[in-house]
Amino acid sequence: MSNTNTPPLIEAIFELRWGETSPNNFFYDNDDKTTFLMKFGAAATIKGYGEIEAVNPNAPDQIPMFIKHRFWKTKNVWPCMQIGMGIMTVNHTDKGYKWADFLKTIIEGVEVFNSSDNNKLSKIINSGKLRLIYQDIFSIEDINDLPKILRKKLNINFSIPPELLVHDKLKGMTDLGLSFGLKTIDPIGSMSIKITQVMTIKSDKPSFLVETIIDSRMKDVNVKNVEDIERWALKAHNLQKHSYSKLMKG
Repeated sequence: MSNTNTPPLIEAIFELRWGETSPNNFFYDNDDKTTFLMKFGAAATIKGYGEIEAVNPNAPDQIPMFIKHRFWKTKNVWPCMQIGMGIMTVNHTDKGYKWADFLKTIIEGVEVFNSSDNNKLSKIINSGKLRLIYQDIFSIEDINDLPKILRKKLNINFSIPPELLVHDKLKGMTDLGLSFGLKTIDPIGSMSIKITQVMTIKSDKPSFLVETIIDSRMKDVNVKNVEDIERWALKAHNLQKHSYSKLMKG
């Protein structure tokens, strides 16, 4: 098979999450709830990210892992940083995406985060999680044969029992979504791959949205400083490149 050289990228996302002590249970100290977002904004401005945009301005600040502020070097020029209680992200899109630029902004974002509260990374290591997400999209040429498109575009064989469609009230498959997970060894964590059928705004045609996600807990990968996160990001990116080259067809 031949692989495309450049992913049909929608968005690349780095996430640093903290405060979830068990599934859907959260703990944040007073600084997280009150002044940390402002201190992050001040540090981001010093770093050169002085264009500030309110995100979800009508929502309360104290919603766990909910983005509230976005920071740009130049308005609407990617990549950017985002912050909310319990979550910091760095986002890049297909507009001028280069891994080196994305990694540089990840490092800057973590430096801003860490300096906002006197080595914040060391304070969140028990609940902290790292995530690297790539979102790609593939058009669906024939909505009447979704398994064929899945094989052609994503190198995945999928079928339903033909007998299932032997009924005068059934006509065929109209929607298809899949997800699966893999354990990762280096970095320690997991890889999740999610395939969802969506409608694209630009063309108003169905497409497959493919998300590949690398997850690690900070304490499992021994993250103590910015350099540790840079090493983690490089390893996660190598897994992302591998998954793209083996999973997706040109």
